[in-house]
Amino acid sequence: MKRIGCLLALSILLSILSLGLPAVASSYDDDSYPRTIVDSLGREITIEEPIERIISLGNYRTEAVKVLGATDKLVGIDQPSYEATNYYSDLSNLPVVGTYSEPDYEMIAELDPDIVITSAHSGRVSQMEEMLSHFDIIIIGLDFYRDEIIKSEVETLGYILNEEERAKEYIEWRAGYEDIIADFVESLDENSMPTVYIERGDEAGSTCGNGSWGQFLVDHAGGRNVARELPEYVTVDMEWIVMENPQIIVKTISLPDRGRWGWNDTEEPDLIVGELKNRPGWEKVAAVEDGRVYLYCSEIAWGLDSIVLQAYSAKWFHPDININPEEIYREYLDRFMGVEYPDDLIFVYPPLEA
Repeated sequence: MKRIGCLLALSILLSILSLGLPAVASSYDDDSYPRTIVDSLGREITIEEPIERIISLGNYRTEAVKVLGATDKLVGIDQPSYEATNYYSDLSNLPVVGTYSEPDYEMIAELDPDIVITSAHSGRVSQMEEMLSHFDIIIIGLDFYRDEIIKSEVETLGYILNEEERAKEYIEWRAGYEDIIADFVESLDENSMPTVYIERGDEAGSTCGNGSWGQFLVDHAGGRNVARELPEYVTVDMEWIVMENPQIIVKTISLPDRGRWGWNDTEEPDLIVGELKNRPGWEKVAAVEDGRVYLYCSEIAWGLDSIVLQAYSAKWFHPDININPEEIYREYLDRFMGVEYPDDLIFVYPPLEA
């Protein structure tokens, strides 16, 4: 069991890399083993027998395992997943094996997993394979934070874990909301698409340019990214933003890094919005003049719940779109995570008008 075939079949690899997608090399209709998949690094991997023991490194990977209903197979998780009690309080009894960037190889080996699911980072995967080369452990690189390939990654992991039906359920659920947004955006002309400035992290002016996650988000929500001609991730000065005069400003707030899921009241987000509006020269920016400055907590930005931010973005950009982001989040938590929606928390600010 657990034999990894790292034959990079040229025809498969070229097609996968050209699309930037993981894929399944065997038929989903075939329940037999061995099973062969291609991970998000384009590596062809053969799994000889059903997977019974999993270690997930990174909370996006843990989230995917939970969505697929396979947490009973987890034998270890990373530190951030352990700390994310909003999603994984039911996993608090599991051993912690470091982080995806600094794994505890000794503990991983002791736990004897069939597979370790980690990020699709070639350096980390190569190092992990080297460090665990004396053990019969398969290393699989899947991200689960890139919206453009997330459904394909879920399909791949569903096949690996023999949870194809659960994967199909999630994919169809997510695709239904993506289609609502896409159909609406397709009906727009360019003049109906607002210009958007996205600020990420704590650094003023840190934004998302061409090829970035933010560019993908704005495009698919029916906006025009003012930084679309700039490098993927770049820091701009305040004067540049004033000159671009975005109609909408959206800022990422990483509350989970501070052990929180959302805001308990409006005091803190109101202060942040006030600070943004009071930046030098910003009183003349259209987004500030029109009251279209928005914050969101990063939990809903990446991972299998990222459809929630897509929906909020579409609603911010186009208030008349018929979509309810809060209801989408409620559905996700109840249907796929087994978590009750916390009515006492705020995930975006200002809240959408009812």
